[in-house]
Amino acid sequence: FGYSDEDGTEAAGFADKLPEDVVRERVDRVGRLVEELTPLMGAVPYAVRTLAGREAPGVRLSLAAPGPPPEELVARVREIFAGGTVRLADEASPGRTLCNCFGVPESEVDAFLAVSPSLESLQATLKCGTSCGSCLPELQRKLAA
Repeated sequence: FGYSDEDGTEAAGFADKLPEDVVRERVDRVGRLVEELTPLMGAVPYAVRTLAGREAPGVRLSLAAPGPPPEELVARVREIFAGGTVRLADEASPGRTLCNCFGVPESEVDAFLAVSPSLESLQATLKCGTSCGSCLPELQRKLAA
């Protein structure tokens, strides 16, 4: 999206802020996705929407049910996310996403840390922990293990 540049935040001094019209377009696009997804969430016992991505922000929708989701639900989700990625649990999955800002799966973080156990090199290469920071506690836990 863009950085929060409220007074007193680290991002207030960042030079590479996105133009307001770009941020506004992204917020509008994600808002439309959320509106379209909300009615579908009641079709399964458990559903979560999560904002995802920084370079190409969007919405990640996770649905859980005791069996395969109804085909009409999958078709509608694919229609809403036209041009995006729709992956069902029985399809190839990289596993849980550890960094939502950059869409980095935990499996990729684990593979990187096995070769280079350094937070600085991880951040420089995969960008995890360099945007909102919500994945930093998990990254630090993995490094300490």
